[in-house]
Amino acid sequence: MKSLRTLILATLAITCLLAAGAQAQDPVALIAEGATADGLPAGAIITSLSNAGENSQGGWGFNGNYDGPNGTISFVWGNLDGGPGSLIREEGYFAPYTQTSFEGFWGMGLNEVSYSPSSILDNGPSGLDGVWVNDHPVAVEEMAYPHMAGYWFSFGSRPGCTEDGVPYFVGGITDTQGGSTQLRGLFYGDDVQKILMTGDVLPNLPAPLLGSGAISFDYRFSDYGTHHIAEVLVDVGSGSSDGAMVIDAEGLMLGGSLVQEGSPVPAAVGGQDGENWDNFDYCSITEDGHYLFTGDTDRTSDKDEFILIDGVFVLREGMMLGDYVLSGSIEGAYMNQAGDWAAIWDVDLPTGENVEALIYNGELLLKEGDIIDTDGDGVPEPDSILDSFTGISALVVGEPDENGAVTLYFVADVDAANRGSVQGQGIIAADPELGRDEDLVLEENSRAVLEFGYGLTIGGAVPTMLGNMDITARQTGVELNWQLRNADPATEMVLRATADGRTWDVPCTNAGDGRFSAMDRGAFGGEVTYSLYLIQADGDEQMLGQQVYELETPSTKLVLDGAYPNPFNPETKILFRVGDPQHLQVAIYDVAGNLVRVLADEVYGMGVHEVTWNGRDRSGAAVPSGTYFARVVGGSEMQTSKLLLVK
Repeated sequence: MKSLRTLILATLAITCLLAAGAQAQDPVALIAEGATADGLPAGAIITSLSNAGENSQGGWGFNGNYDGPNGTISFVWGNLDGGPGSLIREEGYFAPYTQTSFEGFWGMGLNEVSYSPSSILDNGPSGLDGVWVNDHPVAVEEMAYPHMAGYWFSFGSRPGCTEDGVPYFVGGITDTQGGSTQLRGLFYGDDVQKILMTGDVLPNLPAPLLGSGAISFDYRFSDYGTHHIAEVLVDVGSGSSDGAMVIDAEGLMLGGSLVQEGSPVPAAVGGQDGENWDNFDYCSITEDGHYLFTGDTDRTSDKDEFILIDGVFVLREGMMLGDYVLSGSIEGAYMNQAGDWAAIWDVDLPTGENVEALIYNGELLLKEGDIIDTDGDGVPEPDSILDSFTGISALVVGEPDENGAVTLYFVADVDAANRGSVQGQGIIAADPELGRDEDLVLEENSRAVLEFGYGLTIGGAVPTMLGNMDITARQTGVELNWQLRNADPATEMVLRATADGRTWDVPCTNAGDGRFSAMDRGAFGGEVTYSLYLIQADGDEQMLGQQVYELETPSTKLVLDGAYPNPFNPETKILFRVGDPQHLQVAIYDVAGNLVRVLADEVYGMGVHEVTWNGRDRSGAAVPSGTYFARVVGGSEMQTSKLLLVK
């Protein structure tokens, strides 16, 4: 796979993300439904998989259920240190609680796992919801909430874990032990400190946090808990405008306005006229404050879904990824602490079929219908077809290793009904590099579709954060300026513009020190789509990003934009735009109205053009200093601009 760099373009100043030198290999099957796995009891068979986890030391894991001698048991399987996979946790008895089934959501630190089992209290109630770290109950239903006298936990869910083992989760409390949730909160730490809670009044928000749904399950902390991002509900009296995004307990402001349902999407973000935020979904945030979230706006249903990073739309529904069109819902998104990101999103194929796809840093890596590995050797089997990506939080992005390689972990259903067998059993071979040193054995299974946990390594990715990029309409054209931090001095780019059925390249200038610029003089008016391409070492072009820019459309089909430089000596360029192909005369006149020289008399196509005047008359003699006029005439239209020659 070709190297990848991702550039986020926007209408105004932006921050963007670059991932360089990405090389993808095929996904490797790490764990499978219908199989046993290292550390499970003899004869145990995995019956389902839920979600993936990762940490910064290469740790990885999946959770699910197996059928064994003691019935159906929930478990977490993988390796916190990044080595061969084995059993990390399973249901157990930790006085006074007996754990039962695990919720599908869990978190991984360097040495700890946070998870959410149901529990039975000795000589007490069963089905108690809660959050644990390793063997320790952090918050269990009916346990006293330590920071408000007379309140008990009513639930704990969607737990995560920092690298240093600090748990966090969304939970509820009530003033009646065993009662329904009255206040909902986002909690952090073994001492369950409140980060957000129903009734809180946060900076930038128009009203307090609302009711028992005040904090959405869509939230995330950075690796060491320095930052957090979440969707919250605010008490504004309307279900269509009560959702808002907060970072570090403050309402997120973009383009001078709050990111809130029903509020305008600013042009600085990439919003169109009249476009409003509609809802928010997956989110991530890094230790240095870079963030991602997904959601919808109120544009038409084929244009509303988006991925936003650092205040700018990275991808929008309706955009092209190669031959595929982004179309439909985002089913998962995740950004690691280095800024690499991935998403599962529907795409329309050229055939018109709509399928789910795995996208990494803006490049499509894998989609439903692709053949995929099921025996653990990383080589796809022709009779094993990716059926669907599964789970709500089943995609995570690992941190870069010492070589810059990043591994994506995800759960997927595979139609593997025709796979080979050995004495009635399929074999998933060992792969020590991705954490398995013993074969997994697939028992006979009549199901056509089985669930697998995968690792997909993107080798050599070196993420680099980009600085601001400005796109500004000037009299002489559309000016673009951007900066790459840690850019290769030899980096070459092409900016390609498309409008009104025309396509033209806009030369890019590498000014050094990671600074680039371009001036587009080919656009006349209306929507112009700018696509940025990286010129790779082999000369191939890799598309980096795409953004629509709205230019004011002139009321006439002929516009004279003046000249540059002006004043000038000894020459200047006369700039004009043409809406329709037509015959034009470009000429210079003096202040008395006398013709000095005809510079051009020919047919010009649609677009922006320039004609140079060297300060000489029709005989070739240099004219004296003073004021002159450039005149462009086409049909019934005439445009004039003043020039000043200074010697």
